[in-house]
Amino acid sequence: MAFPPRFPSSTVNEKRVDTMGNSTQGVAPPQLRVRDQARQAATLMAFSAVTSAAFATALLVLTRLGR
Repeated sequence: MAFPPRFPSSTVNEKRVDTMGNSTQGVAPPQLRVRDQARQAATLMAFSAVTSAAFATALLVLTRLGR
C-alpha cells in the first residue's frame, strides 16, 4: 500500500515563506515614548556612575599598593 507524498512537488515551491524578504524595507521603526527614553538615559547614567566609581576605586587601590 503506497501512500501519496505528503507535499506534492508542485505546491512545495508555491507555499515557501521568504524569511529574508524585504517586505519591511523602508518602514521606520516605531518612535520610543518619552518614558522609555528617560529610562534608557537613567540606565546609562547609572552604568556610567558605577563604572567611574569602580575605575576610581581600582586606581586608589593600585596607588595604595604601590607605596
